[in-house]
Amino acid sequence: MGLVEESMAVGKGGRHVSLDVYVMSRCPDAVYAVGFLKSRVLNHFSNAPRDIDGAAGRRGNITTHVHMLLDWLTPETSSSQRVFNGQGVEIEDYQEGRDYECRHGHLECVGNGVALAVEAATEGRSPRGLDFLDAWFRQGDSLDHIGKVPSRELDDALADPAAGPITASEVKRVWEILGETGESKEAMAMVAASGAAARKKGIQYSATVVLNGETVAVRDGGQWKETEASGLGDDAAAWVMYIERLMG
Repeated sequence: MGLVEESMAVGKGGRHVSLDVYVMSRCPDAVYAVGFLKSRVLNHFSNAPRDIDGAAGRRGNITTHVHMLLDWLTPETSSSQRVFNGQGVEIEDYQEGRDYECRHGHLECVGNGVALAVEAATEGRSPRGLDFLDAWFRQGDSLDHIGKVPSRELDDALADPAAGPITASEVKRVWEILGETGESKEAMAMVAASGAAARKKGIQYSATVVLNGETVAVRDGGQWKETEASGLGDDAAAWVMYIERLMG
């Protein structure tokens, strides 16, 4: 899934802000980061201006995308150029997973594919991808349900109003991508392509948060590891004000 590189003005709210979250679907740091961004940061931005500690903003000015990370077994990928979701990504043996593995086991690869299938089926309509992943995480007390396809928890997450609107045709498209078990060639190709694109950008850790193309924070080992430019941590008001400054 590609980064959004848009800086055009959107109404009175100012410039557009792209929020990209790089995660692994069964990673505890991903669960925390996605939940924090959804409930404590993005929920501060409504469709109408709203004051939050002196900051005001619009959710419609923030485009979110989720990207799934992999652990690579070889120094570099090779083989022929293939195109997924309009982006050319070099990837070898994606259908058999010979060049990568998922850090938290086989189900994580499937879970990564589910998240990407939802983004693809909704054409990356923000905020569906991030909000869906948050809803899916919240279906259980642990991550045991992530990557199990089909499952009641997955159906419930797709239908969760908190994950935003989704049409019947989009749900159908999700299942067309995933296949009966979530391990279709198309789904696994999307997983490999997303991982390869992140690798080319030098992103390694789940979860990595990128705003307007700049890494602002990494959640790893149960703590935030901010870049020198941000220092945001768990301070939701600081995140809101940081995004507001990007909006201008």
